Amino acid sequence: MKTRPIVIDVTSPKGGIGKTLSPDRAKDHFLSSGRQVTMIRIESQCAFLLPQPNEIRIKTEDLAVSNDVVGGAAAMLEPVWDAISVAVETNGVVIMDWGAGQSEYRLELLASTSFGQRLNEVGVSAYSFVVTDRSIQAMRPAIDTLKSTREFSPELQCVVVTNELRGDFAFPMPMGQLDGDF
Repeated sequence: MKTRPIVIDVTSPKGGIGKTLSPDRAKDHFLSSGRQVTMIRIESQCAFLLPQPNEIRIKTEDLAVSNDVVGGAAAMLEPVWDAISVAVETNGVVIMDWGAGQSEYRLELLASTSFGQRLNEVGVSAYSFVVTDRSIQAMRPAIDTLKSTREFSPELQCVVVTNELRGDFAFPMPMGQLDGDF
């Protein structure tokens, strides 16, 4: 079966539910299957630890003032498009790990850059993972985030990732299926 480049956009309406662990596990899965993976961390500069190999960091503080930059938010996301271009050529994987609570701003960027449409045009399998726990307080905003993602970027395949106790995650489909041709 032919593999396709993959982009996974990971978000969560709230913090403290294991949102960063989910993309890290996805990264480990793809690396173990021999895929090239680039992680893009979109986070407050306060949250950054030591940089990791094949990791791009975008500070939310820079995105917040992107209207003052020539090209706006699209210019701030240029490293994302560069990583996606490499993934297209290598059948690699790009995982975007958005900081918790950035769902609304993320939606604006998805819409203003025609994110899903651009990925679709170059043959990239694109997913939006919304990480949540099973509490009603967390599920409602997660469902709202999924609905908004479908509205702003309908080309992204939406997936709910539910956090269990001690960080076990339930994926609605086995991770191996993400390697398939969709």
